[in-house]
Amino acid sequence: MWRHPSIAGLYPEYLIALHGVVRASVPLMEEALCRARELAPGDAVAAGLLSYLARHIEEERGHDRWLIEDLEVLGVPERDVWTRTPAESTARAVGAQYYWIRHHPPVALLG
Repeated sequence: MWRHPSIAGLYPEYLIALHGVVRASVPLMEEALCRARELAPGDAVAAGLLSYLARHIEEERGHDRWLIEDLEVLGVPERDVWTRTPAESTARAVGAQYYWIRHHPPVALLG
């Protein structure tokens, strides 16, 4: 990718696609944390996720903002990122994670 003759055009597109995934990471972990709290009294694995998810959510918070800032440096306005419909594959991948979290043990998020 880095040696591609069109890297100047491809790299912003890559960051926009990445933003579609990264912006979902904290909400996904928050959903998993909520579900783990529900299950924790009777599920040792869910109970074991509680501190990890709480800590990791804070570690990941704002990473989507970093991508927006990088894109702005490259000349892509923030509004262009937020108004772009994410790829169908992004929606499928993120949506599948919500399914696993809600309908199976939330540890599935880690897999």
